[in-house]
Amino acid sequence: MEYFAGLDVSLEKTHVCVLDRTGTVVFERAVVSSPGAILSALNEAPSCERVVFETGRMAPMLYHGLADLGVPVVCIESRQAYQALKTLATHKTDRNDARGLAQLARTGFFKPVHVKSLPAHAVRALIMARKSWSASASRSRTRSAGWPLCLEPGFHVASRQHSSSRSSP
Repeated sequence: MEYFAGLDVSLEKTHVCVLDRTGTVVFERAVVSSPGAILSALNEAPSCERVVFETGRMAPMLYHGLADLGVPVVCIESRQAYQALKTLATHKTDRNDARGLAQLARTGFFKPVHVKSLPAHAVRALIMARKSWSASASRSRTRSAGWPLCLEPGFHVASRQHSSSRSSP
């Protein structure tokens, strides 16, 4: 028989739900959000044909970690999943989201997305950090452009008198 899993991922824990071909829940568990913990939970369930989860902060690490461990993982667009999930469950909980994602895996009603490699994510993080630092340095130079003149010895700000305050001779 074919089995399908849905993973609702958060930073701390992941809800795992496994369905059979008819849509019956055969396994549910909440585990720590790490590839090893998710794999051990999936090993307790029947072997899955497809494991689906949404894009998000943890997606690159989990996708590549699970794929390296041999899990048939698919990452799907979160906005599309949201539209599908809001029609499936009456209450939005992590458990219901995992069930809904397993239903999407079972029906095949999803659009997989490409997850960039971990080195590509590292390069992007470095580029974004450099861009942020460069913008910050540029703002600092612009703000302090006149300060070196003020620090020179003998520099005095000339007082200006307005024409109305001058006394007539």
